[in-house]
Amino acid sequence: MSGLPSLFFVANRSASHGQAESYWNGLEQSLKRKKWPYAIAWTTSKNDTPGIVRNAMEQKPDIIISFGGDGTAHTVIQSVYTFRSLSPNTLFTVFPVGTGNDWVRYWKIPHKIEPWLDMIKVHRAYDHDLGQVEYTSDAGNLKTEYFNNVAGMAYDAYVADYIESKKKKMSVGGIQYLYFIFRCLFGYKLQASQLQWNGGDSKDKFYTINVGICPYSGGGIQIVPHAVPDDGLLAVTAVRPLNKFQVLLMSRHFYSGKLNKHKKAISFQTEELYVRPVETNEIIKLEAEGEYLGRLPARFNIIKRALKICAP
Repeated sequence: MSGLPSLFFVANRSASHGQAESYWNGLEQSLKRKKWPYAIAWTTSKNDTPGIVRNAMEQKPDIIISFGGDGTAHTVIQSVYTFRSLSPNTLFTVFPVGTGNDWVRYWKIPHKIEPWLDMIKVHRAYDHDLGQVEYTSDAGNLKTEYFNNVAGMAYDAYVADYIESKKKKMSVGGIQYLYFIFRCLFGYKLQASQLQWNGGDSKDKFYTINVGICPYSGGGIQIVPHAVPDDGLLAVTAVRPLNKFQVLLMSRHFYSGKLNKHKKAISFQTEELYVRPVETNEIIKLEAEGEYLGRLPARFNIIKRALKICAP
């Protein structure tokens, strides 16, 4: 045995505008040179991921690695959590290949091969919470999703749905996502919703509502800068009604980590949150990790120490 941790990669060919395989070639050369034990499975769609991860967990690797961006990580994490009983000591991490890399940004995971392999060799472990959201699909069915970064409602979900409808989801990150935030302003109508949590209740035509485990989304935007992934709490920021000019003025706070201090924002932490439309016939949209899911009402819970992850 080499003494090196065994690795299983779940890889997305579409990541980084389809350049994932070229990144893999360089990493594979380093793994072979170091005689590192590894296996890899390539996905053709996110529907492949649960079966791949289950098979991987049965092999009990030391670390399962999502080879892609935030969307790939989100899908792999859900499966690792689902099948965690098969290999409770397996860690999760990411080799960052995608465009947004918001989870990687928080954990300061290296993008270059040699520093990344140094991190893996040490394989320092951390506990990581997950968010759970029960929501209503567009077909009217009750569904459940887990998230490791941020879920958004109202305007955030409107933007996510718009991007998916334009078939641009896989190419959006950073400044491109900011462009869509402004691009969608002219088609969005504020809708009234109600937030209920232990010890609190608020009703308004919120511009946006975000629930976070980690603070970053949309390529570095910090709407929930008070999110901490191992404190056992959901971080919530809701922004009260804004006109289009006020949204433009607020944009300077998107990356500063101070948006939750804005006079129009309410910000708190909680273990549970329920969000519903005030008018029962209103459709208020929901997204998680930039992926459009469905609509309110939605109930959020924290799953404490749901994962063990590998990071510096």
